[in-house]
Amino acid sequence: MASEESNDVMISFNVGGQYFLTTRPSLLGTAGKDHMLARMIEGDLPLLKDKQGNIVLDRDGSCFQYILNYLRDGSLVMPQDQHFLELLLHEARYYCVAGLIHHLELKIVHSAELPSSMEIVRSEAELDRVVRSTRHGLPALRLVLSRSNNKFSYVSNSDERLLDNFELFTKLATRFRSRITFLFETGNRTSDICSWYFYGHGQQLSEVSCVSMVYTSSHTQTRIDFPQGKIYEQAMNLLLYEPGLAPSSPTQTTRKVEAYVVGSTSEI
Repeated sequence: MASEESNDVMISFNVGGQYFLTTRPSLLGTAGKDHMLARMIEGDLPLLKDKQGNIVLDRDGSCFQYILNYLRDGSLVMPQDQHFLELLLHEARYYCVAGLIHHLELKIVHSAELPSSMEIVRSEAELDRVVRSTRHGLPALRLVLSRSNNKFSYVSNSDERLLDNFELFTKLATRFRSRITFLFETGNRTSDICSWYFYGHGQQLSEVSCVSMVYTSSHTQTRIDFPQGKIYEQAMNLLLYEPGLAPSSPTQTTRKVEAYVVGSTSEI
């Protein structure tokens, strides 16, 4: 009976001067007890209350309603404004709502404004066309991001590493837009989760995979890596495949790449 009564009691929050009402089952229903608000009402964290008995949180009130909506049933109508998405992600991390953090990080990647120099790959035919064009035209760099292709759970920082890879890709696309053709692909057309591909002379030159597996006695997890140094090196190598600059031998390629990476990485 005591448990039923506690479930019926309304819990009020004062968040940055805005007031919200909810219940204990709503706070614990979807995300369980692994977030800050659940730990507060369970007594694991100290509470600060105002004179009216509201739990006081010195945080952004406009974001808090989205946090509550997600905790109620696990769904959320995402705002479209990119700046607000980033603010909401910051608040979700503060409250440690893991599921919402995941949804927001993917939304930010997919809604980010792509550089005008970047092409979206939607089919094998489109990819083949670009690869063929590298025989006599610009070399090409392709990033494939598809989080849903994973068969296992991810380690905790994998979503952040996905964003790191995407941000580096947009940075390179802005810096070298007149010298390299940039291709971005998402979805399940391939089995890739996070991979970089480099093309020149009408063929694939190299690949950098950003996925590794973590094995324990009880389960297997997927880890997303951010091998920034390898990616930079292969991107600089592509510049040697610009029209009129193709190396005449593999040895010449290696020597030129080493010199170019040392002299150019700081400019990116």
